[in-house]
Amino acid sequence: MDYIHAKGQTRYALVISDPRPVGSIGGLWSSAGQAATIGIFRLLFGAFLYFGRTILLPILIAAVVSLTLAPLIRAAEKRGISPWITAPEEVKLPD
Repeated sequence: MDYIHAKGQTRYALVISDPRPVGSIGGLWSSAGQAATIGIFRLLFGAFLYFGRTILLPILIAAVVSLTLAPLIRAAEKRGISPWITAPEEVKLPD
């Protein structure tokens, strides 16, 4: 009924020129899905770091120390310093 009244006045008529208007919104949903996936990954990664800090922190510190001291140990070996000086002591557990 409204279409018949608007036929005389085309500026008020509802004109749909896109035959598939829902298909054009697909890009919005896929980008929203990607953003949600990235957000969930970041939340889970943060929780993993938070709860795994008791294990991950000593491993990270050991890696940093070893990477820092490795060039010094190699330079000492090239200059003839015995490797047993730069090696850590062996810890013996009581029987």
